[in-house]
Amino acid sequence: MQPLKQCLHSDPDSKLCLPLHRLAKGLDKSFAELDKHMTNEDWLSIVQLLTYSGKKRELLNRYDTAFYEHTSSLPVTIGRMNSPRRQILVRALCKAYTNSGSGFLRKTEEHCSALLKGVEDDVDGLVGMGDVYMGKEEWQEAVNVLQKAWDGEGRGRRDVRKLFFFLALANGKYLRSMPSYRRPRNC
Repeated sequence: MQPLKQCLHSDPDSKLCLPLHRLAKGLDKSFAELDKHMTNEDWLSIVQLLTYSGKKRELLNRYDTAFYEHTSSLPVTIGRMNSPRRQILVRALCKAYTNSGSGFLRKTEEHCSALLKGVEDDVDGLVGMGDVYMGKEEWQEAVNVLQKAWDGEGRGRRDVRKLFFFLALANGKYLRSMPSYRRPRNC
């Protein structure tokens, strides 16, 4: 952002810098809005902001388009799918669809698996995939994925404990394979 401001300072009507500055400001505002929705755990608003069409929506598509257009001329190949800002967007979608209920299993699987392609041990992605496997009644895969989430940093996370609890209720034979299982509080 700073180089764009310097460019505009030297030439306020620059045809190269002004559109880029507007784009950067618009994306920053959208990321701030996404952060607000994540803090409030407003899952529907996150899905709307990232995927629904509209003037200030479709953030994931706007980000991908802008990133591709403005980095395609660089000689070094940059991993577009692995950029940290894009991972924030995909993680938010994965988490939103995971928390939206079982009616979104296909979308949850799509976005959580995309997140796990970039970051293999992402706890949010693993929790989402565990939820998908439970919805498909693939119990062993669910145990494996949730075990990986538990071993990561999920020990203190309520959502991981809750999924282990529901997995145990759905299929009691996996109760013994769960790590230091305790019934989660307030589930």
